[in-house]
Amino acid sequence: MNQPIENVKESLLEWLEKHPLAPLFLVLTAYVVYHFFRPLPPLRGRALFLVMVFVSLFLRPRPADSRRILRLIDYLLAGAAVVVFLYPIIYHEDIAYRLGEPTSVDILIGLIAIILTVEGTRRGMGNALAVVICIFLAYFIFGHHIPVGFGYHVEFDIEEMVDAIFLDIQLDGIFGLSTYVFFKYIFLFFLYGNLLMATNASGFIMDFIRAIVGTRRGGAAMASVTGSGALGSISGMAMGNVMITGVVTIPLMKRTGFKPWVAAGVEAAASSGGQIMPPVMGAVSFLMMAFLGVPYVRIIKAAVIPALLFYLAILASVYFYSVRVGATGVTRSEVPKMKEVVTRWEGLTFVLSFVVLLGLIVARKSPMYAVMCAIGVAFVVSFFTPSRLNLRKMLEIVHETGTGFVGLGAAGAGLGIVICTTLQTGFAFRITSLLLEWTGSQMIPTLIAVFVACFFLGMGLPPIIVYVVSVLLGAPALIEMGITPMGAHLFCFYAAICCELSPPIATAAYVASMVANTNFWRTCLFSMMFGAAAHILPFAFALDKSLLLMGSVKGTIWAISTAGVGVVLQSWGIAGPFKGYMEAVSRTLVLVGGVLLIFPGTNNVVIGTLLALIGGAIAFIQRRTILKSE
Repeated sequence: MNQPIENVKESLLEWLEKHPLAPLFLVLTAYVVYHFFRPLPPLRGRALFLVMVFVSLFLRPRPADSRRILRLIDYLLAGAAVVVFLYPIIYHEDIAYRLGEPTSVDILIGLIAIILTVEGTRRGMGNALAVVICIFLAYFIFGHHIPVGFGYHVEFDIEEMVDAIFLDIQLDGIFGLSTYVFFKYIFLFFLYGNLLMATNASGFIMDFIRAIVGTRRGGAAMASVTGSGALGSISGMAMGNVMITGVVTIPLMKRTGFKPWVAAGVEAAASSGGQIMPPVMGAVSFLMMAFLGVPYVRIIKAAVIPALLFYLAILASVYFYSVRVGATGVTRSEVPKMKEVVTRWEGLTFVLSFVVLLGLIVARKSPMYAVMCAIGVAFVVSFFTPSRLNLRKMLEIVHETGTGFVGLGAAGAGLGIVICTTLQTGFAFRITSLLLEWTGSQMIPTLIAVFVACFFLGMGLPPIIVYVVSVLLGAPALIEMGITPMGAHLFCFYAAICCELSPPIATAAYVASMVANTNFWRTCLFSMMFGAAAHILPFAFALDKSLLLMGSVKGTIWAISTAGVGVVLQSWGIAGPFKGYMEAVSRTLVLVGGVLLIFPGTNNVVIGTLLALIGGAIAFIQRRTILKSE
């Protein structure tokens, strides 16, 4: 009678041997949930969160052939993390009492915490972000040596730096706003995304989309676009999304007439766009909510039209390209039958939980409350599906969530250092003045300067990091030019997204090229082509707040209509048929006309319409001439 229980114990112990950090991830998950119901004071709550994050990060398993000295260093770093992050928990009352006058112990602990944060960020997010943090720290200490016109600030000593970064959360720092957002919101959305994966709800989404569009011309590519948008809106991770959906859609696209690098480009563009698609938008939406101090539903409302226009542009580009190369649809035998898909119980897990999530967000409930309810619904409904959860599956979900999150959680503390330095030294205000001086306080040059700066920042940095830095340094200049704060923040985010599509780094394109086993540079060319709207739309909604649903009803409908026509014409100009000199001229005219239609202003609409009509007429006449000659 006890044999089944013994088997479960043996299986569980065997699993724990392979996943030694699982108990710590389980404690982290329980703590995040507990904090929702019984929140601790800010400093103590965030410090306890960082204890678990940094210990998990430093104790992550190394390859079996790693040197013993490296493992010893990991244990020392983990022990140091316990000491320095428990320090503000134990002595939080004393710290609050002597704020501004740190003791020698405070300074020592704070310096160690800063070093650990830089190292943890390096391990979690790579060398590039660690270098950025070190540059800001160096500026904090030595910025008073810089000439006045190039970023000078008053002198700060080590005590003041440690006090600002480690002890005081008013101007962010290690325990500031970014750590709070990662702790309170982002972890639970990671958990929700992994829960949908484990219950096969994500598979239901892809099969449902393939059943709708799979047999149409370019259907495999359309399934890639819509499926990546749907899943990416929850996960918010372009590279992860490529790995999840690309392994299915890229082979299908290759079999239906797409070159490998074209298929990879479609997947890279679609997966990158998932980060701008409501309702989740990855981690940035929560940071944006905190920075702007507005309800979450305001972020979703502003972001929805640009995101839909972006995906409309990709779908149009895919269709026109399919016509151009004669791509076919997937054979009916390869497409799931709609009747079988809609009767699968896994669909309920996604549909019911997502409706709850979206409904509560629209009802202006907090994102944390909404995702907690969505997780609860998905958990309960899964027991009525073939993919029902058991103890091992739940442990796997917790382990996958913790493994994927701890690096990002450490980066949240690292971002706090960047934010604190920027605010404490007044660097953001100086950069704003310099930027406006360089661009002559002109709107378009300022937008271009910020966009280019974001692009260069994105060479090696994830979009969320680029967004934070660019919002601190570039958004104030845009706001001073008259752009709405929401428009400025979304502009910076779109610019950060473009880095994943454009060389020389292009992380989403790189992963997609690996999945497709094709050339990286060719993939980049097509990811930029299919994602061209991401480079154009931010300029449009920065200049016209109607695209962010902020203007009058009449103006909003007009702006959305012209922009919708514009992105379709732009897609035709980029990806449409190309035969001979005259058709090249027609495509160019249609492309320019489409771009003008996206931007506000009567003159743009009139000129854009005329150019598109002329280009279309040239193409029509040429096509008729070819048909008659045949």
